[in-house]
Amino acid sequence: PIPLTWVLLAILPVLFYLYAVRPMQVFKKMGVPGPTPLPLIGNILLLLRDGAWNIEQQRQRIQKYGKVYGFLFGKTPLLFISDKSMLRDVFVKKFHALGDRNSKALSINTKPSGRMLTNLIGEDWKNVRSTL
Repeated sequence: PIPLTWVLLAILPVLFYLYAVRPMQVFKKMGVPGPTPLPLIGNILLLLRDGAWNIEQQRQRIQKYGKVYGFLFGKTPLLFISDKSMLRDVFVKKFHALGDRNSKALSINTKPSGRMLTNLIGEDWKNVRSTL
């Protein structure tokens, strides 16, 4: 008979793959380019290294990956869009499908970044969006 320890050790890599590696392939499955994420933490190290609001790094990523690319904040997928016509489609034609899409974990409760359209939810989001 096989000891229980060996069975558990055999199951551990499978569980690690299912929980930590597989969710990180969401953009790869959809064919969306972007930096390769690390298991469990995604691309958070890039944000820490480059700075979250570093515009020059954003420009370099757009040059490298294109006007639409994916980024993983932990296990939360973020889609960056810099194409004007696609942004118009998203914010005007498809806005009804995007309300309250922001996770509470990613919400920033400071000003002015807390009042950005990407951080608002509910009625606040609809009011700011309608002024655009």
